[in-house]
Amino acid sequence: MKTTKTLTIVLLLMAYTYLAQIPNGGFESWTSGNPDQWGTSNSGLFQPVTQVSNSHGGASAMKMQPILFNGTTFGPIAYLTDTGDPFPYAGRPTSLRGWCISSFPTAGNYLEITGSLKKSGAVIGVINTSITATNSGYTEFIAPISYFQSGNSDSAYISIKMWSTNFGGLDPNAFVIIDDLAFSTVATGIDEFASQNGEMLQVIADPVYDVAKIEFSNSTAGSVKLVFCDLSGKVIKTCLDQNQPAGQFRTFESLETLEEGIYFVRLETPSGVRTQKFCVVR
Repeated sequence: MKTTKTLTIVLLLMAYTYLAQIPNGGFESWTSGNPDQWGTSNSGLFQPVTQVSNSHGGASAMKMQPILFNGTTFGPIAYLTDTGDPFPYAGRPTSLRGWCISSFPTAGNYLEITGSLKKSGAVIGVINTSITATNSGYTEFIAPISYFQSGNSDSAYISIKMWSTNFGGLDPNAFVIIDDLAFSTVATGIDEFASQNGEMLQVIADPVYDVAKIEFSNSTAGSVKLVFCDLSGKVIKTCLDQNQPAGQFRTFESLETLEEGIYFVRLETPSGVRTQKFCVVR
């Protein structure tokens, strides 16, 4: 019996630690219409960020929905912390994970989740992912963290915004419900450490519709490999695999066969490896 009680306590402590990594990541605590410790775009007239009881875990979750007023749409924004400062976090997680219900009736509307991990005030890793698909039930999302410095962080920052890529702006009928945000150390399959060493990799015009414009550079002549990967790290298309001179390069790659979602482009050179996330929208 004593062993059983001890094991139960350990498991509860592990679960609490997992959920407590991000302040109010389960959106259980609210004051005056705002999630505690989070800043939002709510004002006296408009409340695009609200508390709802349709939760994945616990009693409540955060709903983000644009507000239309006099022909102008006001988009939802939430960021941690409410002072605009990073929150204390010691570690080196591989991803930011959470659960969401999403509805995007108009093409080009999507939710963007960005953030950073810092060490002594300097950014050592970045978070950048987008939610574009409509899901009527809670679906887990995983935002891999790309590091370009070694070591553990001592603080972190998270921002969640709804955007639109079309001229019509945000659809007031679009919405996302988010719950149970937490950092994870489970491997995502994507390279955790990306060595800069003078290398450059960029996806121009992200999100991508049909053709991706990729710009990259390698500081040392030698074998260069440029590939597209899914979130698990599986290579789904090889763009380049040959010896290249040092310099800057540009390539256009057709992605018409890819389904809508989040992907990575990975550059491997003699100097190291770099990854860049991008979003395919249909």
